[in-house]
Amino acid sequence: MGGLFPSRFQFERTREIRYAVYRMARLSLRERVLEVGAGEGAVAEEIAARAESTVVALDLARAAAAPAGVSFVRGDACALPFADGAFDAVAFHFVLLWIRDPVPALRETRRVLGRGGVVMVLSEPDLSRRLDEPDTGLGTELAKLVARSGGHPDSGALTGEWLSSAGFRPRLKETRAEWASVEDP
Repeated sequence: MGGLFPSRFQFERTREIRYAVYRMARLSLRERVLEVGAGEGAVAEEIAARAESTVVALDLARAAAAPAGVSFVRGDACALPFADGAFDAVAFHFVLLWIRDPVPALRETRRVLGRGGVVMVLSEPDLSRRLDEPDTGLGTELAKLVARSGGHPDSGALTGEWLSSAGFRPRLKETRAEWASVEDP
């Protein structure tokens, strides 16, 4: 599992949200799971440990090493290199905000999902509504960085619309912001 910020921080910070989504998606019953935008594979590794599934992690760049129980594939979310209906679950974790046009990626997700398959949007931030106390300017700078990179700082607010446009019937649950104490090592 990658230990670099921000992926490790995001991974730890969103654990409870992921576990709730896994339960709602009945992850333990899924046989083939794809994680899109997997990075080093922390979420894919977690899924492999929680479910007796074949887990595939897809990213634009290949990870240094594949975690136990995970196969890595290099590829693009907008042109998934898999057959129609190849998976019964597809996961996204802090990915949609970086994709210039997430709807084609979600249409591809729909294509590779089999009958009864689920898309698990494990966490997407809405940096446009981020409030920091005291205001250090970090939220504003993060939103600018995402926007300059062609992404969507308000992806959390847009996820339902994107899913609907791709043909899904989303059941989204917005979580309230939680505070975390972060200390330097």
